[in-house]
Amino acid sequence: MRVELASIRQQGWAVSEQQLELNYWGVAVPLIDWHGGVMGHSM
Repeated sequence: MRVELASIRQQGWAVSEQQLELNYWGVAVPLIDWHGGVMGHSM
C-alpha cells in the first residue's frame, strides 16, 4: 500500500477501476490554486 500511495503522490492523480460498481471508473486529482496550494480534490 505504501508503494501504491507513493506512486499516486508522484503522478498527482489516482484511478479507481470498478471497485464500487461494475463498469464504473473514478479519477481523483488535487485542485491547486495559483500559489500551488491544494484547495481540495475532485473525484
